[in-house]
This record gives sequence, structure tokens and C-alpha cells, in this order.
Amino acid sequence: MVLRRFLIMLVIGGLLAGASAAGYYMAGNGQATAQRAAILRQVGRRLHNKDTAGARLVLAQAVGSGAITGAELRARNGHLTTVGEVSGSAGSEPLPRGATLRLSTKPPLAGLAHLEIVIAGLLLVVAAAAAMAIALVRLLPHLRRPQLPARKPRAPRLPNTPALDTEYLARHDALTGLPNRVLLREEAQRRIMRLNGDAMALILMDLNEFKEVNDTLGHFAGDQLLRQVGERLAGFTTESTLVTRLGGDEFAILRSQADAVTAEQLAMRVGESLRRPFLVSGMTLEIDASMGIALAPLHASDYDGLLQRADSAMYAAKRNHTGIAMHTREQEADNSQKLALASDLRRAIEGGQLSLYYQPKAALRTGNISGVEALVRWRHPDRGMISPDQFIPLAERSGLINLLSMWVLKTALHQVADWKRMGLVMPVSVNLSARDLIDVRLPDEIEAALHEANVASELLEVEITESVLTADPARARAIVTRIGELGPTTTIDDFGAGYSSLAYLKNLPVHALKIDRSFVLGMTDNEHDATIVHAVVDLAHNLGLRVVAEGAEDMAVWERLRLAGCDEVQGFVLAQPMPSAQATDWLSRRRESSNAA
Repeated sequence: MVLRRFLIMLVIGGLLAGASAAGYYMAGNGQATAQRAAILRQVGRRLHNKDTAGARLVLAQAVGSGAITGAELRARNGHLTTVGEVSGSAGSEPLPRGATLRLSTKPPLAGLAHLEIVIAGLLLVVAAAAAMAIALVRLLPHLRRPQLPARKPRAPRLPNTPALDTEYLARHDALTGLPNRVLLREEAQRRIMRLNGDAMALILMDLNEFKEVNDTLGHFAGDQLLRQVGERLAGFTTESTLVTRLGGDEFAILRSQADAVTAEQLAMRVGESLRRPFLVSGMTLEIDASMGIALAPLHASDYDGLLQRADSAMYAAKRNHTGIAMHTREQEADNSQKLALASDLRRAIEGGQLSLYYQPKAALRTGNISGVEALVRWRHPDRGMISPDQFIPLAERSGLINLLSMWVLKTALHQVADWKRMGLVMPVSVNLSARDLIDVRLPDEIEAALHEANVASELLEVEITESVLTADPARARAIVTRIGELGPTTTIDDFGAGYSSLAYLKNLPVHALKIDRSFVLGMTDNEHDATIVHAVVDLAHNLGLRVVAEGAEDMAVWERLRLAGCDEVQGFVLAQPMPSAQATDWLSRRRESSNAA
């Protein structure tokens, strides 16, 4: 009987010990699950708002607080960010924008060896059995009394760590610690409502050439620079001055009781502060900024209008290289005209208001016509002829450039097909913009246009600017290589006008260089221009490339180009750009005269 009771007590004690262990694990796992869910929400919200730096900050603070032991954040493009130590068994959780996150938490009893856990469990069973035996002996007379059910342990609340405090991060920038656009809007609207005969200034600022820092030194260095810029700008914060970061390399300063003179003086002091060198990744960098100023209520009586006008002034400062610009009514009118013109341009492309002019090119040694360049023209029904310098940049900014380029390409190829049926075999060159060359669909669209017009690919030449080749060389190399595989030749247009690099001449399948007209025009008067032309010709020929000179206006320049060894010439000395019918007549007469000779 005694043994039986002892065994019963041991079984009951073991069950109680197991229940205690299960309760410990459940409480610990409940806490870990709640922490994981909170962290996933925080990281997901920041990725949804494109705030990658904020997501990394949440993970770093969660590891620092002990909520997790490690995290592994993988972006859609494969970029991996690891904080702490991540176990191989950690599961992957999907996040917004194609990202995934793996989290490792510290399990209950972590750190104990397996044998130690077993021994501890056995001791716990023995202790529980002994306690049960004592309890039974002492409480046998009272077992008939009703017992209250044991209270279920509540899962502990999550610690109130900064990583999980969203109230502050909702109104502040995670990278610089400055107030963000949310707080700027709230504060600007509050101050506008309290204006009582005073003026308030909004200064919008954009760092010049910041993209080059990111492209050259990497995004980590770019973030370092932005943090240092934020620290300097924070020094201008006062009771009446709010300094904020809007995102990217854009910052804004809101100043109460500020007229035009006060706002411009503040902008000048900010510019002087930013012109002091920055030390980033062991390098000394000097940057500048473009700033636009708008005043309330003079320029706008609400926040959105004030921001739009400050933005317009900022781009005027950037465009005119003035550093600082105050909003003017002329800028507002100019923006309205550009918006209206962009709307008209789409209708012009689809409604037949555009036309192509063709300018011939000739071989310098023989004078024979070697091809034509297709140049787009726009005759607006109300404004008359609009310069390409006006509507082509507008097409790039408004997203119409691909539509415009494809219209030019197809129209030019159909003209080549018409000439071929007349017995004129005439290659045509078409200009493609930088935005065209970052579109991976471009080679397929060119191939489809050649097939539609039934024109051999050898009769098409595409002219591209060197700026796109230096801005995104990997993508440009892939697209230009694909175009070359289709058969068209490729020419680098305006060579020497930008930041020329010899690397892409070696690595890309280009066939010719077109010397910028600024050097050709001055050949007879400026020996430096003539020397540059000679150097480009020698360089191109040594690389096996053909050389075209544009902008030749008289026979003196023609002769200098011939002596320099240039292959082809294009300019008013040969012919001006001509509409289709006139170009057809000109080319026919030129062929007849060549045959007669």
C-alpha cells in the first residue's frame, strides 16, 4: 500500500513538473511570437513607404533590446542586410515590395546543454514528487474542500523599446533624425492658420550631383553624406525655424516671420554651411545645393500651393545655376504653358502634327551622299513651329519620349522603303534619347519596326548620346549590344560635348563618332578646336571607328575636315534639313548628277 501511494505521488509529481515546463515554454513562446509580429509590422510599414533605412533601424534596435537575436532582410534585387546572428532554422516571412525577412529569437532554456536540461528535469520531477507527498500527508483531512482553479499565467507584455515606438518615427526621418514631410505639413498648416499680417517662408532644397555620389561611392556613402548634411542643417533649427528632410536628397526649411530678404539671407547662410567639405568614406567631398523660396500668403495661402511654388523656384535655380531662386509669377506661367504643351504634344504625335525633315551626309573624299539624318519638327496649330529644343526635353519629362521616338523611327523607315522603291538606297539615322536606352523593350521595338517597313537593318543607324553610356554603362552595354546584333549601326552623337569616357568606346559595339558641332564650327578660327577634331579623328580611326563631323557651314571647314581625315560631313555646306518631298527631289537630282559625272 505504501509503495502504491509512493508511485501515485511520483506520477502526479511528474505530471505537475511537465505542466510547469509546458507553461514556461508557452509563456516564453507567446512573448516571442508577439515580439516577432510587432517587428514584422514595423519593418513592413517602412518598406511599404520605401524607407529601407528605417527598416534597418527597427531591426538593429530590436536586436539591441534583446527582443530578437538576429535578423536577415533580403530586398527584391537580392541585396542582403544581416543584423545579429540568424539561425539556419529561422523561417522566411514575406514583406511588401518583394522583400523577405528571417528572424531568430532566443528560445526558453536557451544556452543550457541537452544533458543539463535532462538533469534539471529529473530534479524537478523528484522535487515535485516530494512536495506532493508532503502536501498529501498534510492536506488529506481537507481534500473534500472545494478547490479554486489555478490561474493561467498571462503572457508578459512587450517591452516599450524605441524600435517599437512608432509615434516618434511617424514624424521623423529615420536616417537623419530630422522632422519629416508629415511633421512639415502639420506645422506649416498650423502656422499658416495663425498668420496675422506676417509672412512665412518655405525653402525647398535639393543637393546638386548627389546621384553621382551614390553611383560612384555607393549608397552607404550617400547615406553618410545625408546624415552629415542633416547635422549641419539641424544647427539652423530655432523656435521659429523648422528644418526637415522630405526624402532622398531633398530638405525643407520652414521659417516664421520671414519676408523675402530674410528668407534669402537664411538660404545664403545654409548654402555657405553646405559648401564646407564633408568627409565621407575617407574622401573629402564638396557639394552644393539648389534652393527655391516661396512665401505665404504672398505666393500661396495653403501648404500644397506653397510647396509647389517652392519646388518650381528650386528647379529654376537648378536650371539657371543660380543656387537660390525666389518664386515669380513668370515661373508659374511658364509651368502652366509647359503643362499645356505636354498635353498638346501627345495629341500632336497621335494627330499628325509632326513631320520629319531630312539632312544629307556626304563622304568627304568623294562627295557622294552616304545617308540622311531624320529630324522631327512640330507645327503647332496655334503656336506655329516649335523648336525641338523645347518639346523634346518636355517629352522626356512627361514620359512621352518613347512614343515620340517610335513615331520618328517608324516614319523614317517607311520613308526609306519609299525611296528604295524609287531606286534610291538611302540609309537613315535616327536619334534616341537617354530614356530610350534604359528601356529593355527598345531592341524588340526596333526589330518590329524594321519588319513592318520591310527595310534591311543595314539601312538604319541609331544615334545615341554619350551621357547615357556613362550614367548607366551596364544597361547601356546590354541594350546597345542587342541592337548591334539586329544589324543597325550605332553612332555616338555629340562626341566631346559631355563627360567623354574612352572605356565605352572599347567595350561597346559602336561603329562611328559624330564630332559635336561646337568644335567643327570653330575649326577655321580656333586652333584648339582644330586640334581637338584632329585628336578625335585619330582616336576613332585607331579604334576602327568612322568619324562624322556635323555643323560644317562652308567649304573652308569642309577642306579642314578633309585634311584632318574625317570620313563624312553634315551641315549647311551640303544642305539644310528638308521636308520629305523636297529631300526626295534633292536626292534624285544629286543621284542624276553623280551618274552623269
